[in-house]
Parts: sequence; structure tokens; C-alpha cells
Amino acid sequence: MQTGILKPVPLLATYLSFRLKDGISKSTAMAVLKQLFATADGSRMVLGLSLGLCNKLGIKCPNELHDFQMPVGSKIKVAAQNNVDLLVWLRATAKQDRGDLIQISQHLQMLLANSFVVADVVESFKYEVKHSAESFDLTGYEDGTNQRAKGNSWAKENNQ
Repeated sequence: MQTGILKPVPLLATYLSFRLKDGISKSTAMAVLKQLFATADGSRMVLGLSLGLCNKLGIKCPNELHDFQMPVGSKIKVAAQNNVDLLVWLRATAKQDRGDLIQISQHLQMLLANSFVVADVVESFKYEVKHSAESFDLTGYEDGTNQRAKGNSWAKENNQ
């Protein structure tokens, strides 16, 4: 069971998407996937297989599994839209940093290299505002120049 799907979004994560290489035999691809399955714990590493990959390799999958249909007019980048066969979601623990995820990512890319080609790698993070739910951007800059309602605007403080 992949319990990571239901857990809160981690502070750091890496999404790796792969396509099956042309001409790869079923037995070769399955041998590599078995090694990957043995590595994935379902919590820190979550796997997603496409319907196409399941069909190509004869993997039994639920009847509810279907190809992703991008909503009409959407401008959001979605990995499934790129026709990927395999998605790996690496979820960092509280004790792991970006370097740990990079090492795991590189290891997985080497493990899968004989059968799969990397389609995309997306590094992600969760930005948590500690002081306020507003007025912060990712640089930590807080704009205090237009706080007239609070009576402490920059102009007032600087006798302007």
C-alpha cells in the first residue's frame, strides 16, 4: 500500500517521470521494475504506472485505471500530459535535505537507465510562512510601505 499518497505534502520532494525505451523487452523492463518495487516503500517513495505501461508489460491493473485527460483549456503543466510511463515521487523526511533527494534520484535514474529514459525531473518544496499568512514572498521580503491602516507606513516613519 502506498500510504504516502494520503500523507501531508512534504517540505521537500522530487518528481521523476520516465518513458519506456523503444524496443525494450518485457522481461528486461520487468526485471528493472521489480528492483524498483523492492526499493519503494510507498511512504517515502511513491510509484505511479501508466495504463500504457501496464498494457505493454502485461501488468494486471484495476479496471478504474485510465489515461489522464487534461481539462480543456488548462495551462497547467501536468506530468501525465507528457505521456510518461512511470512516475516516482520522492518524499523527503524531516531528517533529509535536498542533497539526499538528489542522491536517491541519481541512484534511481541509474537503476532504470537500461529500460527507461528520463522524461522530466521536478524539484519541489513547500514554503511555510512562520510569521504571517500574507506579505511574504519566497525571498522573505515583507512589504511594510503601504500599511496606512495600521498607522505605520514608511512615509510616516520617515517624516515624509
